[in-house]
Amino acid sequence: MEQFKAVIMGSGRHCHVTKEVFETLFGEGAELTPARDLNVDPLAGFLSSEKVTLVTPKKEVKISILGPFRRYTQVEISRTDAIDMGYEIPQLSDSGKTQGTNAVKLAGPKGEVELSEGLMIVRRHVHLDPLVAEKLRCKKGDALRFHVGGPRGLTFEQVAVADNSPNCPNVLHLDYDELNALGITTADKVEGEIIFIPEDRLMD
Repeated sequence: MEQFKAVIMGSGRHCHVTKEVFETLFGEGAELTPARDLNVDPLAGFLSSEKVTLVTPKKEVKISILGPFRRYTQVEISRTDAIDMGYEIPQLSDSGKTQGTNAVKLAGPKGEVELSEGLMIVRRHVHLDPLVAEKLRCKKGDALRFHVGGPRGLTFEQVAVADNSPNCPNVLHLDYDELNALGITTADKVEGEIIFIPEDRLMD
């Protein structure tokens, strides 16, 4: 079976926001200020200079905002974050699919927003070079297995195939719980092997 490699990127707690929500938090006419491109993954956009306060049952936590503006507002945390913040464990969800996820409250310098949904743990996923996806005969919505070697090596099941673009390298997105289980950090620039079984499909 032909195998391919992907760079692993850790995804810490952060949020994506609509322009309307951002203006409620930061004032009418406010705009996101790019601080750093997430240039390993062209689909990821940029890290903004602005931070927003996540108001949780136990504490208030500053989190980063990733731009550009989205059509939806969502807050991504890990299972460990959820326990530490006092949330009921959020639903595992694909990015952008906020229906049925936990309620969330955000606060900024100019206002607050309470949303009935949007707090989630995002399903581990991989962005693939379209040529690699073609060779693997997989498409968005399929599931891959992803093996990482080393002293704390693991094989991840049910890795969702996500959106891609012609300029997108193979990038696996894991949250920090999963990254810590491997005993690595994003700075380690670790690669792993992609394994696709044609019968694999995402679990509901």
